[in-house]
Amino acid sequence: MAIPKISFTSPSSHPWIHDVFLSFRGEDTRNTFTGHLHHALIEKGIKTFRDDVVLQKGDEISPALLEAIEQSKISIIVFSKKYATSTWCLDELVKILECRKSIGQMVQPIFYNVDPSDVRKQFVKDLDMHENKVKDDIQRVLRWKVALKEAANLSGWHLNNGHESHFIQRIVEEISSILVKCTFLDVAKNPVGLDSHIKAISKLLSVGNDDVRMVGIHGIGGIGKTTIAKAVYNSFALQFQSCCFLANVRETINRSDLVPLQETLLSETLRMNTNLKVGSVDRGITVIKERLCHKKVLLVLDDVNEVEQLEKLAGDKNWFGPGSRIIITTRDQHVLDTHGVERRYKVQELSDADALQLLTLQEIAPFSAGQVAGKNTMQVQITDEGADCRLQMQMQIVYCRCRNISPEFKIWLFATINLSPEIKIAANSYFSCSVSWNAFRKSYPEEGYKALINSVVQYAKGLPLVLVVLGSFLCGRSKPQWESTIRKIQRSLDKDIYEILKISFDALDDNEKAIFLDIACFFNREWKDFVTKILEASDFDPVIGIQVLIERSLVNVDQHARLQMHDVIQLMGRNIVHQESPDEPGKRSRLWSHEDILRVLKENTGTYNAIQGIKLDLFGQKLRLLIIRHARFSESPKSWYNELILLDWDGYPSPSLPSNFHSQKLVTLNMSHSKIKQFKGIEVNILSLF
Repeated sequence: MAIPKISFTSPSSHPWIHDVFLSFRGEDTRNTFTGHLHHALIEKGIKTFRDDVVLQKGDEISPALLEAIEQSKISIIVFSKKYATSTWCLDELVKILECRKSIGQMVQPIFYNVDPSDVRKQFVKDLDMHENKVKDDIQRVLRWKVALKEAANLSGWHLNNGHESHFIQRIVEEISSILVKCTFLDVAKNPVGLDSHIKAISKLLSVGNDDVRMVGIHGIGGIGKTTIAKAVYNSFALQFQSCCFLANVRETINRSDLVPLQETLLSETLRMNTNLKVGSVDRGITVIKERLCHKKVLLVLDDVNEVEQLEKLAGDKNWFGPGSRIIITTRDQHVLDTHGVERRYKVQELSDADALQLLTLQEIAPFSAGQVAGKNTMQVQITDEGADCRLQMQMQIVYCRCRNISPEFKIWLFATINLSPEIKIAANSYFSCSVSWNAFRKSYPEEGYKALINSVVQYAKGLPLVLVVLGSFLCGRSKPQWESTIRKIQRSLDKDIYEILKISFDALDDNEKAIFLDIACFFNREWKDFVTKILEASDFDPVIGIQVLIERSLVNVDQHARLQMHDVIQLMGRNIVHQESPDEPGKRSRLWSHEDILRVLKENTGTYNAIQGIKLDLFGQKLRLLIIRHARFSESPKSWYNELILLDWDGYPSPSLPSNFHSQKLVTLNMSHSKIKQFKGIEVNILSLF
């Protein structure tokens, strides 16, 4: 049967409690058709409201029914022969159609042994019998007539002396399929800071206009692109005829090819219970274009890393019907450039306030043992609908023997949550007891945790992935364990964080990887032009290489033309170098740690053909970068190798360079604050003395 267009309001603005509301005349079908349909829906796991089942004795029937209608995603109206003889049914019908218009509820009629034309004509005539009963409310009768005519024109199911069990099975399967397609995606356990992202992307999408738009969401790995895309999808999915969220495109294609993704796209947008088999990528392209070109589609392609993926899944705007929207998330901005995606949103790091809130939402604060003797819990919904903040949080009041709350932590808690003054006043009345906000799940942090929490926030630099992983790991741990973890993460990334971030590195070619590692180990926050010259002299291709790193959000260029790499990304790069030889630093390609360099110097374990760059005095045949700052030496080395491109030694201890040093590749020489008096025999392409 044809399914009518669905248009629900955003899930954040309407509380759906029931999947289906059944409207029927009890005397006609309660114990027969409707009873069987209700049972079949319940058996399928579909939450179905039926008045004689849900309402308890003593309820006010009419208000409860009206509320149940409003709280249902779908209303099914069973039109039987005597449906219009019940004023109760007619009032329900009016309310259902009002909800269809006001909140986008889906309305599905069943014509049970009646014809739609009967509803338009005969049922309207049957209303004459009610005029004497409601003669003081003629407008009510008029509303019934309008509602019957409107409902008769809706697409639905028609049974006329057919096989009821097969008919019911088909209805249940279609309703189940619709509900699955309309089920909202799980966004995040603790969605912090999403409102501003949704608002910005909503402007780019302009849902409601008839043009077809592609919008790109790009940014560094772990920044929250997928989470944002899910939230946007949930906000708008039910305003489209068809919708599909293709998650993890990159990972899926690594396991197979594009055909399964094409088949999933078609299955979900065409609402098929089984996957449509296309056989090949080329045939899949044709089917997508032919079957979706007249549909208003919302499509999300998540984690795309190659333009070919876009060409095969959403090759052109004309593949989709008027009003369609295609959202693409990617780490690589160049993919959007190549595919001509003009509307883009770069996801920025969280503010310190949002980062603090996200971290504390991971249930990190330990609950003081012995503080609680017994708990009586009640839920209070606090809503701030001010212009600056629309925050909904749950406050769980925990009654304890200990009723003292530190004023310092009360102030800190409010600052963390960022509530408006009105809500703070309302919430403050509850602070006569010990409290547990959803922002902490347990109690507020004990004395001494504030500084530790701030240390983690500063370390994460607004990267949600880091905050979530560390917050979960630190949950319930003691202060010494916090301190130990913070020291550890300064040296090495958490494994889960490392693996996710390293995906971006693995996608680089060899030239780009070398440039990335040089920046991570030596050149973060250095002038872009300066770094470019050094890398060019190393036979790299830094102009295109650095641009690729920028496009993939691995490096940025600040307003002063300096290269800026996120601290966690830099640590990931240094971890990669560390993994080259975890136990023997002398076999690594780059050295920057004082401890590692001193160990190599002391033990003389440097490998000539491995080390390419260091920041202390160690010399090998492949050494091309030497940067020494804030270090004192009694004398200079006796010999150097002639592969040096950059020599940057602040406070060089000798009056001259080694006599056997004749580098023809030296590009930059910085010997500021040194004892050097002559550069005999040294040819420098670009002499730089500070």
